[in-house]
Amino acid sequence: MSPSRYFSGGESDTGSSAESSPFGSPLLSRSMSLLKGFAQDSQAKYEAAQARLRVRLLAAEGLYDRLCDARSINCCVGLCLVPGKLQKQRSTIIKNSRHPVFNEDFFFDGLGPASVRKLALRIKVVNKGSSLKRDTLLGEKELPLTSLLPFL
Repeated sequence: MSPSRYFSGGESDTGSSAESSPFGSPLLSRSMSLLKGFAQDSQAKYEAAQARLRVRLLAAEGLYDRLCDARSINCCVGLCLVPGKLQKQRSTIIKNSRHPVFNEDFFFDGLGPASVRKLALRIKVVNKGSSLKRDTLLGEKELPLTSLLPFL
């Protein structure tokens, strides 16, 4: 995984909204199942000497209803630091899986200890549409870095 894989420009030019989601379960519960992997201390690590934060994205569960056609699944996760939507990054797109496994590391550089205490990690899960279809927002969650890195 290349640590320089960032979103190009601003947000996606294809709209996404919670209202357009064809999936039955609430966004919050889907977001919470994604964040299950972040509960362990080892999923985020801050290296003060390098001013670098590493976030490991493992997998997601419960994002898709069983009735959803697996061929229409193209899941990816966007991560950025807020406020300011700093250092936007995106996972690879996992196709045809109701339980996508990412196993990717994301690196956020140039973060001094004082700034790390003030930032949060925004995680946005999207089902990527084809060229004619809109992206579908599956869930979004913000976690203060202090909750991921309890020693701060």
